[in-house]
Amino acid sequence: MNNLIKITIVLLALTAVILTVSCACKVQTPKPEPVKTQPVPEVTISDDELGLRKGTLMNEELVVPQSEMKLAEAGKSQVIDRSFENAPPMIPHNIAEFVPVTLKSNMCLDCHDPEIAADMEATSVPASHMYDIRNDKQLDKLSGANYNCTLCHATVTDAKPLVRNSFKAEYRNDASRNSSSLLEDLNEGVR
Repeated sequence: MNNLIKITIVLLALTAVILTVSCACKVQTPKPEPVKTQPVPEVTISDDELGLRKGTLMNEELVVPQSEMKLAEAGKSQVIDRSFENAPPMIPHNIAEFVPVTLKSNMCLDCHDPEIAADMEATSVPASHMYDIRNDKQLDKLSGANYNCTLCHATVTDAKPLVRNSFKAEYRNDASRNSSSLLEDLNEGVR
């Protein structure tokens, strides 16, 4: 028992010495000198230097990329592959006579309404556009959330791209190049 007490006392004394020495050896680091900075000059950026537009924000006509492409008239155009699966397809024909699209006037439906698209030899509005996704309800007409076609669909152009893009689309099957399965795929991986 005496040996155990002696060992404990020696270990305690040794610990005290180590703590005392380590505390005494702490090096005081000098405070760093403050960094001297130069004043930042005030920079003014004009509208035509912002973003990719490179034109005034007050006139849309000046910043639209120019296209030399002559678009076919509606009914005489060819279907274009989608940019990626379920992407909104490009409009392959001239739409000057059909815009603006409003809630009360949507001339796109004169050909693309599902009830007459086949007779018009036009691509039908997909099932997802005739469905109220928020309320999970099938509709007998175009959903109010999808009336403005040109919000998602743009006419095809040969204008020079503003940024380089090397994206290559991959499709699950050939049908998805030209048709939508969005309504079926919407909750894929969720349920």
